[in-house]
Amino acid sequence: MGRGTGRGPRPRAGLAPLDGPLRFLLLSSFLIPLGSFMVLPFMSVFLHERLGMGLGTVGVVLAVASLVQFSGGIAGGALSDRIGLRRTMLWALIVRASWICSGSVAMAAAGRHSP
Repeated sequence: MGRGTGRGPRPRAGLAPLDGPLRFLLLSSFLIPLGSFMVLPFMSVFLHERLGMGLGTVGVVLAVASLVQFSGGIAGGALSDRIGLRRTMLWALIVRASWICSGSVAMAAAGRHSP
């Protein structure tokens, strides 16, 4: 048997063949969900206390939002097989960023006109 450290492959070794823009897209694809899940607990408070939604409705809204976010990975995987990883990640980040911007504007407007 060959000598090894017994730890398996180094995590960064898999990133070595990726160039700068692809590394940026990969990092961004991790940061966007991280930010979303950091905001998710505060969304329930905002929707319930500030906008007056019932807790059941808040639960459904947040569950659907999480389901859509996770199920997008299945569609993204199929799409990346067809058009390539880089193009899929770029389009996904553009779509996600536009949804975040439009959602932020809608939340600001809703907060301003809340009861």
